[in-house]
Amino acid sequence: MPKIVYPEVNWRCLLCGKCCRDQPNRKRRILLTDYDLERIKKSQVKVNFYKEVEPIGAFKYQMLQKDGECVFLSSGRCTIYEDRPLICRFYPFAMIKGDSYTFQVDHDCPGVGAGNRVTKRLFTKLVEEAENAFSGDGMARVFPM
Repeated sequence: MPKIVYPEVNWRCLLCGKCCRDQPNRKRRILLTDYDLERIKKSQVKVNFYKEVEPIGAFKYQMLQKDGECVFLSSGRCTIYEDRPLICRFYPFAMIKGDSYTFQVDHDCPGVGAGNRVTKRLFTKLVEEAENAFSGDGMARVFPM
């Protein structure tokens, strides 16, 4: 496995839902892969939740919104948490694959700076999830920022 380069940062999810809705300075844009689409469909979802977009690597779809929020956000919680898209699993981190897997952090996330230091174990798990999702295809950039 290539080297994993990651930021030294403290982080924990504050369950604020900020990443699930539009913000005044940033429109939420959750891109989906075929892998995401199939996993979400298998969870017996009954709502139309995506639209096709101009592909960015393996990302061919975009999650729909309702009133500026993810269609799966209800009472501040994700209703498909176990089957949530890869981008949601990665947030607030982005991964770029080159000679190494390089992670970046989105400092707009309120959880950055909270909690404990994030360890290599988390980033290794994210790399494994991405490799499973893409099988090597379209992994140039896993989380378009």
